[in-house]
Amino acid sequence: IDRQADARDAAAARAPVAPGTARYPSELIRDRDFKAAYLRALGPLAGTPWLAWMNGPAPELTQRRIGGVDYTLAAVCKPRDCGDHNAVLLYDPAQGRVYGLVQQAGRQQVFGAPPPPVQRELGAIWRREWRQGS
Repeated sequence: IDRQADARDAAAARAPVAPGTARYPSELIRDRDFKAAYLRALGPLAGTPWLAWMNGPAPELTQRRIGGVDYTLAAVCKPRDCGDHNAVLLYDPAQGRVYGLVQQAGRQQVFGAPPPPVQRELGAIWRREWRQGS
């Protein structure tokens, strides 16, 4: 076992990420600007570890334009429980806003107070991401 290599890997996994350079949610959460906006948007949900750390299985981040606003789209789920615990979110770095939709044990909840058009789009994105083929 190479303990030094393990320690380097662990440190790299916690290292800050420059804004706009993240490719996956686990990197995006290390962007200081995103993290502050995200935890604020989550409110009480920030106490849910898999949401707070965004460390579960996740596809690569993509860009989405909704209502003239450019968002970073992220999807993430709880490790070993993607079917029942998953989320999608939209991050507007220009305004420092995060809007999201989370499902936990069959219940859906929005966070970040998305405006109605964004909330509808979050529902559509969630269905595409987590309910493909159903």
